[in-house]
Amino acid sequence: RIDSTITNGIARAVHELSATIMILGWHEKSTPFDVLFGNTITHVLSKTTKMLWVVKTPGTKFNNSSAIHLIMPQNVQFEIGYEQLIQKVSLLSKTLKDKIVLHTVETAKEFIEPELKKELKGYFQETILHKFGKDEIESLKIDKSDLLLIVSSRKKAISYSRSYNKFTMGLIDAYPKQNTVFIYPEQF
Repeated sequence: RIDSTITNGIARAVHELSATIMILGWHEKSTPFDVLFGNTITHVLSKTTKMLWVVKTPGTKFNNSSAIHLIMPQNVQFEIGYEQLIQKVSLLSKTLKDKIVLHTVETAKEFIEPELKKELKGYFQETILHKFGKDEIESLKIDKSDLLLIVSSRKKAISYSRSYNKFTMGLIDAYPKQNTVFIYPEQF
């Protein structure tokens, strides 16, 4: 595709193809700051409202994971793309045949957990409650073969939180070799 910028080309292609999800790779040399706030991803997020998956696979093969750790912020259940998010995460869990461990706050648990149990039918393992403080990262029990699915938010979204973003950046620093996917739900 030829366009004035990379992000304009991506946004135009998404619109022309009526795509519902974009999947971008995370370059190995990118820092966590680049992934969360870098030019290309930030500009793509600002130019489109569609769901975005940013995938990093430095470790074991993606399909060799033993569990999926789904990290979801407060108020994510109020996002426009929440239902699509639950469906896609459930499909990934069933396809990989991996159980999901949900990491979220108490107020979101009552919404998210019943939906995951309904969608996953046996693939839901447990919920671990957080306040998403940096001190919680050391207590996480994540194996090197586990997959991290980190649900993020655009800055103007209802689920956006600076403290949650700091937690996820700390998580990436603590597990640099982990297969990780940042998921930005669809917005309107």
